[in-house]
Amino acid sequence: MLEDKEIMKFQAYILYSRNIEDILKRIANYLENCNKIIADTNLGELLKNVCEGSEPHLIEFKDYKIIEEVINREPIGRGIIFRVVSPRSDIYAIAFIPINNFNKTIVSKR
Repeated sequence: MLEDKEIMKFQAYILYSRNIEDILKRIANYLENCNKIIADTNLGELLKNVCEGSEPHLIEFKDYKIIEEVINREPIGRGIIFRVVSPRSDIYAIAFIPINNFNKTIVSKR
């Protein structure tokens, strides 16, 4: 689980819910299927329940440098997801970083 303090440099969203699978379903629907999801490995088992007929790409996100590398190499239209610390113990928090022109530009300037 990454801290959310570095997420501010990206165009990113943090989604909250009491049901983590609900968050994952919303992201999969937004991206149109799970094939476009690049998720942290700790979400793998949960995504198996959500993704029927498509499979996300799993990567261990140890730090934000890995996220920047993924943004650089993956095509526009995919999305990165990982858990972040929630402000409440009874609510889950998932960060969603779309791979888009804005985020590619931010990463290329580093």
